Amino acid sequence: MPPQSQDGVFNYDVFISYKSQQESWAKLLAETLRGFGLKVWRDHDVNDGIRVSEKWTNEIRNGIRSSRAMVVLWSKLISQDAGSVVHQEIEEMDNLIKNDQTGQHRFIPVKLDGTTTDNYQRLSSYQAVESFRELHQKYGDSGAKDASAIEWYRTIKTLVEALGIKDLVEMRYVVAAMTRSQAEQLEADPDKYADNSATLKLMCDLMQKTNVKFDVTRYGDTPDDWQPFPQLESVSVKEIVNSYDYEKRGDAFARNDHAKWIIISYSADVLSGDALTRQKALNEIEEGPCLVIVDPVSLMHKEVFNRIITNGSLHNQKETYFIGVSPFVALMHGDLYDKVNEIDTLLENNYLQTAYSRFKLPFIPDNRMCVMNVEHEYQFFRWLQIAADKIVLANKTPLRTRSLNANQATLQRLRRRVSAAQAASPPSPNVFDMSGSRGGDR
Repeated sequence: MPPQSQDGVFNYDVFISYKSQQESWAKLLAETLRGFGLKVWRDHDVNDGIRVSEKWTNEIRNGIRSSRAMVVLWSKLISQDAGSVVHQEIEEMDNLIKNDQTGQHRFIPVKLDGTTTDNYQRLSSYQAVESFRELHQKYGDSGAKDASAIEWYRTIKTLVEALGIKDLVEMRYVVAAMTRSQAEQLEADPDKYADNSATLKLMCDLMQKTNVKFDVTRYGDTPDDWQPFPQLESVSVKEIVNSYDYEKRGDAFARNDHAKWIIISYSADVLSGDALTRQKALNEIEEGPCLVIVDPVSLMHKEVFNRIITNGSLHNQKETYFIGVSPFVALMHGDLYDKVNEIDTLLENNYLQTAYSRFKLPFIPDNRMCVMNVEHEYQFFRWLQIAADKIVLANKTPLRTRSLNANQATLQRLRRRVSAAQAASPPSPNVFDMSGSRGGDR
């Protein structure tokens, strides 16, 4: 049985109270808070929840008493169910607060579906710090995992701050890669879908000679599903970035520190078929440093090129960090050197022009960083670590509060910019998306 708090020392930072039908939200919240380094008690978790040998009521009571704060995911389901265990949990914490001489125990009520706490005596004196109403309306009781990272983190910002994690930073990244359907288009009809089919053919020939090959199965439903290294079978860019995040957080926890950053992908929004979605994402990226991971083969596709270079102009962003993955392994092939230079020349003179000049800049960690032709995963991991660490340490991309509905002035400004861009280069209509029971009645 876990010991209760003594002399202001708590075993847990937060106890999560919720209705069982809405477990998806409690589970996602617990995972998120643990990712920041907080200790969380939730009844269905293996390590810190209720164990088989323990009695339900005793284990819950001990969990509450050993937690500094209780987050209550308040909802209509709870307010209308007088027999819910949640009411007993609230009563237990309420009594602790009333008898707590130190004042360290506290409630943080959250209105999951917007249901007011005004008519509930035990919570009426506590101010709800955040409402999940818009997300809950969109995804329902069991759909928390369907919320995008941007929606989720910006919704819980004030809640996380109330738990003591402040000054969160976004580590933003964009994967400049095509989807599988776009890869299939390039493969089937390069003359139609590539601006420069001759350069694409030269690339594919070189890939064939170095046993890399142009393989559409290395692309997926979203840009983040791209698998940049054939030798890492079925490992996507997203999984590589997540592995960096996991290791960095582990290092922070080993130092008893909080991991005060989140990793957000803007890939699908920047490459979306919806012009307004693209413009909103580009506006946000302009506000601070961003990592762009480039697949040169994908830039051969007209849509990807237009959304990254022509309309997105990511290569002109002052604090953009570029990592380009070579489509062919030519480092140890001296006889291919001239061919690689030929491709570089074609790209620079006839295709990417000023963008490629940016891509060939030296990798300068304190300036406009760029490194192209990364051929091996260990090189990529190293450059990813450098770029991502720089973005976090720069502290120029603070996590903002929820902005699911932009105000009218912002929308009008965006529409004007989008209309001007559409007049110059009409976008494609393609749209690519972003990215056991226990006893007791909850």
